Amino acid sequence: MPNELVKPYAMRPPSVQHCSLAPATEQKVYALAGRPETQARDVFDLDLLLGRGPLADGSVPADVRKAAAQAGLASQVNASHAYGELRS
Repeated sequence: MPNELVKPYAMRPPSVQHCSLAPATEQKVYALAGRPETQARDVFDLDLLLGRGPLADGSVPADVRKAAAQAGLASQVNASHAYGELRS
């Protein structure tokens, strides 16, 4: 980010770390599988990442993939249930 953009706000330009698609996707799968409580941001981010390309075979163990899929599905069911409760 150019200095000129943040200078009027007396801020330093932010430092943004990023990694390529495959490692980012793998990290999100592990995050989704490993959290005690599913975070919506993990489901959202993983949906965006998988929309850009599939997860490579063997890059994440099957049990971790399954746990992530179950956590993502559970979050969708919980969101749907909460939405239904709000509507009633």
